[in-house]
Amino acid sequence: MQRLGIIPTPYVFSSVLSACTKTEPFENGKQLHAQVFKWGFQSETFVGNALVTLYSRCGNLGLAEKVYAEMHHHDKVTYNSLISRHAQSGNSHTAFHFYRKMQLAGLIPDAVTIASLFSAYASAGGLDKGRQLHSHVTKAGHSSDIIIEGALDLGEQIHSQTVKTSFEQNIYVCSVLIDMYEKCGRLSIAREILERLTEEDVVSWTAIIAGYAQHEFFVEALRLFEEMQSIGIRPENIGFSSALSACAGIQVLEQGLQIHAQDVVAGYSMDLSIGNSLVSLYARCGRIKEAYSAFEMIEAKDEISWNGLISRFAQNVLITLYSKCDQKLFEQMKQQGFKPNHVTFVAVLSACSFVGLVNEGLNYFKSMSEEHSVLPRPEHYICVVDILGRAGLLDHARKFIEAMPIKLDAMVWSTLLSACTIHKNMMIGEFAAQHLLELEPFDLATYVLLSNIYAEARKWDLRDKVRQMMKERGVKKDPGRSWIEIKNIVHAFFVGDLLHPLADKIYEFLEDLNKRVAEIGYVQDRYSLLHDIEQEQKDPTVFIHSEKLAVSFGLISLSSEIPIRVMKNLRVCNDCRNWMKFISRITCRFVVVRDAHHFHHFEGGVCSCGDY
Repeated sequence: MQRLGIIPTPYVFSSVLSACTKTEPFENGKQLHAQVFKWGFQSETFVGNALVTLYSRCGNLGLAEKVYAEMHHHDKVTYNSLISRHAQSGNSHTAFHFYRKMQLAGLIPDAVTIASLFSAYASAGGLDKGRQLHSHVTKAGHSSDIIIEGALDLGEQIHSQTVKTSFEQNIYVCSVLIDMYEKCGRLSIAREILERLTEEDVVSWTAIIAGYAQHEFFVEALRLFEEMQSIGIRPENIGFSSALSACAGIQVLEQGLQIHAQDVVAGYSMDLSIGNSLVSLYARCGRIKEAYSAFEMIEAKDEISWNGLISRFAQNVLITLYSKCDQKLFEQMKQQGFKPNHVTFVAVLSACSFVGLVNEGLNYFKSMSEEHSVLPRPEHYICVVDILGRAGLLDHARKFIEAMPIKLDAMVWSTLLSACTIHKNMMIGEFAAQHLLELEPFDLATYVLLSNIYAEARKWDLRDKVRQMMKERGVKKDPGRSWIEIKNIVHAFFVGDLLHPLADKIYEFLEDLNKRVAEIGYVQDRYSLLHDIEQEQKDPTVFIHSEKLAVSFGLISLSSEIPIRVMKNLRVCNDCRNWMKFISRITCRFVVVRDAHHFHHFEGGVCSCGDY
């Protein structure tokens, strides 16, 4: 057209700019913008809209706003482009600013406007971050433009407008609305919106399932996943991924395997998010080999894939930092172009701690800031204390703590105190406990660990003082609880639990196990404060911890080739861990216990934690 000498009209520029937007040749778009000025069409609304859309979608919001400022007239398309792109870019306060400008211009929002606002509100952190959003808006000079003071309940007000303008039945709007409420933690409201939908929609169902899973309502997430399928909606990749994450959260392996099978049939087995969820599921259930296989099947791995695998290896205390090619996973990750972040280093430092790689761990810690520009966080300093403490370098660990450039929290001192308990160092243990009790005077673990140190040193009067202090302050033990899954049914046990239908059979079997392990050398640990307190009770079943009951039930209920897998809400105590070592030996069974901190794998009389 240009070669023929035909003069373009504003409509021609609008059309060609729209084409540039869809095919993303950004330089062509800038050249067209220059020609728009040449022909004097920059004030035409539809040409300006095309330019705003072009620059917005290319990520150049500064140029988009400059074009907006030069336009003589704005319509709904202008504002929707700016609101939408700012929302997608995380500039929530600016998106709300343009929404207010739109209102002041007398324009009525449409479905695109409403959906973009909900997206902006969700990305701002929702209801929890309303005041923080208000602070950003005030600093930006837009405080008078926000629709309500503080923006604390802006989402609900936009929702109210949605109802008034009859957009609440628009599937696109509803899916974003559900997403907003679930990110705000208002899952009940999100569920109500879903139930009011007259048209079933996989996006809305997926959003709410993901929300329940992300907020750790795992059982409800799985129930909704089943309900979605029961009404004929086929899950997509995010739905499968969320369901697998929920299974990982409550460590229900069998149900996870069934969902994985459905995922394979649906053709999503190689999807990245599903692959990452499978790694988490298998690893959280103690199936490290399967977790590694799932990791290898992910074709296009990302940082989440690598961090997930390394972290889960560390969590399982099977700290084999080497892959099948005898290369460290961490080194492999770097070789393949992925940058380690703070999550990666927590896992690697933990791994070094578990296998006693002191120098390597200290070098990794040093390399964080020097080589990778990752500033150490409190959790990294805690890992270093753990590395030194496990190796018995307690004086070095204390000096490292005292030189730390960050504010010390209770976990640092707790880590040092735990190491002192293992290595029977009463002097540094008392030093750590003193600081810990100043920070958290009602933390049960501190009293237990300090009492154990005194008991090991036969300082009975000091141990009694700790017990008395504990009683005076009203510090009580949280009830221990353990779970085991048998044929898709989760069985829960408390300390001294007599409520299970097979309680008599379980206790009879447990008594026989205790006799057998005693014959080959098992002796109950009687130094623990909690054990002493429990043994003062008249009921002899009170001191039987929940994990012993769960393991006994598993041995009764599962065939010999199936591993025993138990979850517990608290740490596994020294006595129970020692008992399970003997149990794995006399029964020739593989036992996995997931406590509040790590997995413990028992096989042939050995625990993967190295008795730490």
